Amino acid sequence: MPYINSDSWEIPNKDTTIIRYFTYDKFKSLIDKKALYFNEILNYKSSDPAEGLIPEANKKGIKGLYLNLSLGNEKIEAENDYEKKYKIVNFIQHFICVNCWNINYDENKLMWDKYADDKFGVAIRTNIDSLINAFKYTREEIYIGRIKYVDHSTFINEQSNPFSFAFLKDKELYAWENELRLISFVCKECEAFNKFNNIKSVRDFFTINFDELKGVDHQFIDVDLNMLLGEVIVSPWADNKYVDYIRSYLNNNGIKTLVRESKFKLIK
Repeated sequence: MPYINSDSWEIPNKDTTIIRYFTYDKFKSLIDKKALYFNEILNYKSSDPAEGLIPEANKKGIKGLYLNLSLGNEKIEAENDYEKKYKIVNFIQHFICVNCWNINYDENKLMWDKYADDKFGVAIRTNIDSLINAFKYTREEIYIGRIKYVDHSTFINEQSNPFSFAFLKDKELYAWENELRLISFVCKECEAFNKFNNIKSVRDFFTINFDELKGVDHQFIDVDLNMLLGEVIVSPWADNKYVDYIRSYLNNNGIKTLVRESKFKLIK
């Protein structure tokens, strides 16, 4: 089973309803590829500079932070050295790809406006149990957890798992999104991976400026669409022809699910 449970972050009850909003191109990509798009976490830096980073208050607060890789008999770790902690987390970010959902029983107009704001948008409504089962035959390991919204200037993250920083976001700016995050650690060739492979010692690791190196960028991960698509909701600004088109498109791709209009229809 590719889904990996962890005590380092919270996962809601499996019957919790979640919704993801798509532009038409992204929705079509999901259906045609039968795969969810996971975006490298570093790609969000332009909109959220604190994405995935160690909160300021943690400069002296983390114990036992380590990278579960070794060079010879050495383990890459950092007890009370913030610069080393940052280096470990920053390196891992180059391989973390994420896929995001809104934890909500019903549609959210703000989410439509931000992520699918034209007449061709589509949303998928499902629950966490179906989401997990949609990855049943996937090769990649998937971590799933609720985002913790924090004040980066005061929050102390007591988890030593470096992945845990990918489940933290700024409370003031993003709490309204109520995000469920999926994470995949994608270990494939890229500048950061190649640089790491040429390291001879742990000391060399801490001399590398990973900010200058490219990561994996993205990853498509196979899913069972009939398991994933509990319900498909069509844009509030769509006409009836587009609703019929989405029904026909899914049917032609062997996907049997309810397709309905948004409850916000004709409101903009």
